[in-house]
Amino acid sequence: MKILTKEVLAEFIADSNQIYIAGMLSDKIEGVSFYAEFIRKPMIQKKHKVELLYSAVSDVQDGQEEENISLFHDELNFMGYIVDNETFYLFDAKKEDVEQLRLFGFEAGDMPENLKEMMKNEVEEYIRNKYIPTEASVALFFVQRPEQEIKDATISAAHSFVTGEKVNMVEHFIINANLCDEAAYAFWLADKDNWLESLLQMRKYKNDYYDVVDDRSMKETVVYEKVMERILTDSIESDEKYLRLKKLFELIKNYKDIKLLIKRQAKDEKPVVAHCDVFSLTYINTFKQDGLYLRDGELWVNPSAKPFFSIQDALDFIPLENICGVLLPSGEVYL
Repeated sequence: MKILTKEVLAEFIADSNQIYIAGMLSDKIEGVSFYAEFIRKPMIQKKHKVELLYSAVSDVQDGQEEENISLFHDELNFMGYIVDNETFYLFDAKKEDVEQLRLFGFEAGDMPENLKEMMKNEVEEYIRNKYIPTEASVALFFVQRPEQEIKDATISAAHSFVTGEKVNMVEHFIINANLCDEAAYAFWLADKDNWLESLLQMRKYKNDYYDVVDDRSMKETVVYEKVMERILTDSIESDEKYLRLKKLFELIKNYKDIKLLIKRQAKDEKPVVAHCDVFSLTYINTFKQDGLYLRDGELWVNPSAKPFFSIQDALDFIPLENICGVLLPSGEVYL
């Protein structure tokens, strides 16, 4: 059985023509021997050449020969990046993992601990500087976009206002579009100064894993964020219902479970006490449906018979505007 010594692994890293290598790792891990397979594939060539490295590792028992090691069900796992046939960078690794690789003979480099945050900030700055929304683009949104999309923007703006959670639509876009994932790391390693332009050039084309990221999608993101700001200032900040809810959230920000004072149907009826966990109250779906369901003295996000909706659910529904106060340890506080 081939032994993957430090020298053997170093030769493998240095030679791009060696696509596959397998054998016993020279060092045990916590007293256990392991058989490892390594497979490389090219990724990108810019200022630096970056290749991807995949591995499969199986534990080996004493006396077990190579032909008796079952490799059929082993899955290849993405390990990281070989740069310029010299240095190996482990993706999303802890320092102890990097040190372990060095023990096996890899010339392992250290990624910046805050690399993902650094890259996200660079992408956000790029989008905000290049795609600046105009008054005309915001006005066109209200004219051209479907009514449901405008309603969704209104709900998001209201949720942000009430909860105090600032909505960064550009950041959401970067995360949802996977612009700081494993592929982005490879582009960064290939050219730290121009990685983003190269990445966005690739992302203009759709494949089975990525959606398209192009000028239109990035422009729409900043316009949507501006639309939410406009809705916030034009309607949400002066809406009595949301002003009362904002006051409520300020009162309960240090609690996980609360007792709310609610009115079921008639606004002139005496309030009753209902238990509610703060997460349910802050959940975006609560704002989308504009209320909660009262069952056995507790408020819930979902109706009792989801996905079905019963007459009783309709009777149990408490609109957000029917929340009139909160019962705190210090006493009742009305909104």
